[in-house]
Amino acid sequence: QAIQQHVDSKPDFFYNGPLPLKDKDFLLIGKFVQTYSHADLCARRITNMIQKATQPSCPINIVALSDYDMLKHLEAMTKKLVDSDIKDGILKAHAALELHRVHRHNFSHWVVRRVKNEDVFIMFSMNNKEATRRDGQSISPNHVKYGLAPISDLIIELEKLVGHTDYLAKCAYLLESDSKGLSTMVLREI
Repeated sequence: QAIQQHVDSKPDFFYNGPLPLKDKDFLLIGKFVQTYSHADLCARRITNMIQKATQPSCPINIVALSDYDMLKHLEAMTKKLVDSDIKDGILKAHAALELHRVHRHNFSHWVVRRVKNEDVFIMFSMNNKEATRRDGQSISPNHVKYGLAPISDLIIELEKLVGHTDYLAKCAYLLESDSKGLSTMVLREI
């Protein structure tokens, strides 16, 4: 909150305040984006397999869905599973993806810098469409929308995301490699 007040009190902050990223920052951001992207791919594979098993005559074009829509489909399809550890694990991973979708998007489409004398990333944009995506509020002309991310918290969340991604990869493999056996075991009878 103190950092936010500092940023808000200095009209020229975005031109003089943020520092360039360090090499280790690029590695962290790149790992975050790639881990999320891998999780997204696995979630699409899972959604596709559950869709095929539960509604074979009503396919969805999973490749055409945005991240946001894909997450809605993943949740809806997973809720069709019988209660099981697999269902619980996929729903937990879904919640993690939903939580981190905005960070992945900001790291991919916004400017990211460091806040001077702090262990915090500041992400900012003057693109109104991007600004509105973040919190539903548009920005005035010549204004900047920004967000703050403490780096230590991001490292902790990244490790959780890695775990959820590994779980989704295993589930996707199982569903695809034994679609009849595993699907019949975990899917509700339609």
